Order: sequence, then C-alpha cells, then structure tokens
Amino acid sequence: MSDQVQDSIQIRVGVHSGAAIGGVAGIVMPRFALFGDTPNIAGQMEQKSTPNRIHVSAATHALIAREYDLEARPESVVLEGGTEMSTYWLKGKRAAAAAAGSPGKKGRRSKTSTNALVVSSAQRKNVRMAE
Repeated sequence: MSDQVQDSIQIRVGVHSGAAIGGVAGIVMPRFALFGDTPNIAGQMEQKSTPNRIHVSAATHALIAREYDLEARPESVVLEGGTEMSTYWLKGKRAAAAAAGSPGKKGRRSKTSTNALVVSSAQRKNVRMAE
C-alpha cells in the first residue's frame, strides 16, 4: 500500500469556450451531464495536455487574452475526427489586469454575459460563466 502513496499530484486541465447543453441524464442513478462539441473538445484538450498546465483553445484565448498571459503551443493539436486546432498554455493573470481589479467587484457577473467556459479535468466537467 505504501508504494501507491505519492508526494504530489499532477493535474491536467483543458478549457474551451462555446455552446453547451446541460441536463440530468439517467433513471436509476440520475446525474447532471453536459452535451455538445464544447465539452467534448474541452475533454480532448485535457487528454492532450501535459501535467500541471492549463491547455486553452483559440476560442477561449479570444475571450481572455486581455487579462491573462498565454503562450502559443508550438504544435497544433489534432482532435478526434482529424480536426487541427491551434492552442495555448495559460501562464497566469497579467499584472495590469490584476492591479485594475477592485476587491468590491469580485464575484459579480454581468447579466448579459452568455459566454461559457467549459473546464474538463479528469472525469468531471464544470461550467463557469465568463467575466
């Protein structure tokens, strides 16, 4: 048993933005699930990521590039079905964007925001509205 204990964990994250449909699926054991291309692409990006890095699609890059530092991944990623996609590594929040944020506005979301960020990590998918 002691040979299975690790000192650290490694996580891979894939982020893609776009349309998704969510709902409860199942009769015996109902679960909330996301359906559509967006969660599927996020899942594939997570699979093609490297440990301890956040893999971001071009669609998400267009939404967050002003506030976050992103590094273009040198090679394009080939998704299921043969589609090639340019992707990025999220490096962190830009210093100017971090300084501009006021503590009073933290946690608020625009009522007109419709862009969803779908994050896939392991087997769990989370949906967060983009700020």
